[in-house]
Amino acid sequence: MTIPALPSELGAFDAKALADDPGSLVAIRDDGTILWFNAGWRRFAGANGGDDVPDRFGVGASYFEAISGTLRGFYEEVVLDCADRQEPFEQQYECSSPTSRRTFRMRVLPAGDHVLLVSHSLVVEEPVEAAASEPLDDAYRAPTGLVTMCSNCRRVRRADQAQWDWVPAWVSNQPARVSHGICALCMGYYYGAYRASRSRK
Repeated sequence: MTIPALPSELGAFDAKALADDPGSLVAIRDDGTILWFNAGWRRFAGANGGDDVPDRFGVGASYFEAISGTLRGFYEEVVLDCADRQEPFEQQYECSSPTSRRTFRMRVLPAGDHVLLVSHSLVVEEPVEAAASEPLDDAYRAPTGLVTMCSNCRRVRRADQAQWDWVPAWVSNQPARVSHGICALCMGYYYGAYRASRSRK
């Protein structure tokens, strides 16, 4: 897939700087329709096992369709809020690989009438120090037949309790019938402050 031309709505931005940015950039409408993306967006998808993401989520597709579980509603709310208020949003989140703990910063910038520029950039990458758990199907598959992985930290919920474990083998190769949720720690740390601030307004 070729990188699309920068849409006119992003005329205030330097086209070459956006194209060359090492981070992942995508321009969307406030309904989630993808207008543009840079090469970094494609590289990030490939590096995280999503080689087909740029093909499935190209120009005209919905950005939100690529977000699963609990977080989809959260980010739909963020995008609409940014568009309505014409104020940026910034959020750090974890997106680790089997061997590296990685923290990224997401920025959502109003870029014109109902258009937003979404940036994902690496903040820190360090070796994973958490004790690894074995990918034991019986320990993690719920009675529904699903294995639940946190969309943020990639930990996996045990079938018999609220504990979430680091299972690196399933980060690189997800089990069959996986569902994405968000663990209580990530919900409180990464997303709770935003929701609390909006409830006070």
